[in-house]
Amino acid sequence: MKTTLRALLIPLLLLSACGGSGSAPSAADATKAGGVAKQLAADPAKGAEALKASGWSEAEFEALLYDIAADPALSKVYLEAMR
Repeated sequence: MKTTLRALLIPLLLLSACGGSGSAPSAADATKAGGVAKQLAADPAKGAEALKASGWSEAEFEALLYDIAADPALSKVYLEAMR
């Protein structure tokens, strides 16, 4: 499980260097995204279900991660939600 968590954390850190969609997510978005990431880490086979339940497509979730990674405060919220 720690390997899966690292797999979710490393891209978040790397994404901050790449830029995102340009939209400004809220702390609630970061919390929700962290919850989805936690579900993905717990059971990667149910990733599609977790994304569907969130209301985000895979592309939307990826873009959101870029935007969260670009903001240190939102990154902290995201990481806290993954605990």
